[in-house]
Amino acid sequence: MFLKEETFCDYLQAAFPEQRFEKGHSVISINVVQLQPIMSCVYITDDCIAAAKYNRQFQIFSDGLCFEKNQIQAIVFRRKGLGGVLHVQTSEKLPNGQPVSLQLTVSPLTGTNWHKKNFQNISTLYQEHS
Repeated sequence: MFLKEETFCDYLQAAFPEQRFEKGHSVISINVVQLQPIMSCVYITDDCIAAAKYNRQFQIFSDGLCFEKNQIQAIVFRRKGLGGVLHVQTSEKLPNGQPVSLQLTVSPLTGTNWHKKNFQNISTLYQEHS
């Protein structure tokens, strides 16, 4: 996999110019939606959470979203096997009135060095405490 973290940060910076995105805070998430694997990149700090789908064939990002600190209610990483699920609770509402929440599956087995390093940091920082 040749995805560079810098490319993701550049995409986010162009999409959300009011924020500042730096390397060292991103991970790759692969989730299955309607039996299709969806690859996303997620940027996580205490100040914001941003995510975008990644199309490996065309090497482009799409459907970017960003939640600022005042919109984030909770960030919790729950271990599951070698990886885990990052749960993000926000104060934003969907059209049906339900709160926007994200569940992002992340694994240390993704084939990029930057992801492995960032996964370790993020999973430790946001680890659920029993």
